[in-house]
Order: sequence, then C-alpha cells, then structure tokens
Amino acid sequence: MKCCQNCPPHVLPLLYNVFSTGVTACLLVNVVFTEKDKSAIKFLRENKHYGAKRFLKIFPAKQWSLSGLNRILNKIDEKGSIERT
Repeated sequence: MKCCQNCPPHVLPLLYNVFSTGVTACLLVNVVFTEKDKSAIKFLRENKHYGAKRFLKIFPAKQWSLSGLNRILNKIDEKGSIERT
C-alpha cells in the first residue's frame, strides 16, 4: 500500500481525511517487530551476543530503531523471553 511518492518503503501509510475537509493526508506508522524478527533477534543475542548496533548494521532493510532494539534486548537479558507481559 503506497499513498504518495514521499512514503519510504519501510513504513505503512494510513490514509485519513482531515476534519472532513476532503483533504487527504498520509500518516506514517513504523512497522513493529514481527514474531519472526523477535525470534531471530533472541537467537542471535543468546548465541552470538549481538548488540543493537550490530543488528542495525546487518539488517538495514528492516529500518528498526536503536531504542526499539535496546528494549527487546533488555527484555531478553532480564527475562530470557520476548513474550509480552
């Protein structure tokens, strides 16, 4: 789904009307970590001891944020799990 030429491919554009004026705007939402992503991150963290910056370097197409990766890595380190609580 692509709403305009300015939307980067790593975000999901959501179209909405602004105050019923008929003006259509594009709201960009970052794609969250999928379960498959989380499993790969958990495996590489536990077995290869990868850090957040290394994940950003080896998976540039994913467009993950450093803070999002740090949050997941802290959860893995503290709880040994990626499950939501």
